Amino acid sequence: MSFYEDNVADGSHCGSCCQYIGEDVGYPRFCKDCGGDSGGATKSQKKSKKAARLEQFRTWLQVTGIQHAVKNDGYHFVLTLPGGVMVDAWPSTGKWQQRGKSVSNDPGALSALYKSLAKPPVQNAHVEELLLALNGCIEHMEWSNPNGERAYRFAKQLIERIGK
Repeated sequence: MSFYEDNVADGSHCGSCCQYIGEDVGYPRFCKDCGGDSGGATKSQKKSKKAARLEQFRTWLQVTGIQHAVKNDGYHFVLTLPGGVMVDAWPSTGKWQQRGKSVSNDPGALSALYKSLAKPPVQNAHVEELLLALNGCIEHMEWSNPNGERAYRFAKQLIERIGK
């Protein structure tokens, strides 16, 4: 083997950028800049980082109100996103998987998926008043012409959509 292959293979240099990491460990690894752990973090640091990720995830669940089930002593969550989309999440590792698809290591992508499926919030604070006014208009519409009937159906659908 070449010098490069020897140093990457024994773990003294990063497998991606070839930067020196430290002493030989006997297996290939990556530096922090390339997404690896250079071996500097202690077990207690790793545990606290996992605990922080887990707590942050639980807070996110509370804020979003996503339906979920907790498995494996709180390390595995089964989420039910809007539209019935099922997702398995392991927040202490940052991994998640939409059922039937590949595993992702990007927790930000899970948040983006939720936002894309979530019903957009109604911006108007007077929704109830608008619904009452629209209902009143429907009751007084002209049924004598086809436009009145179409307007009635459209308004009724709008009320149903907004009211949900």
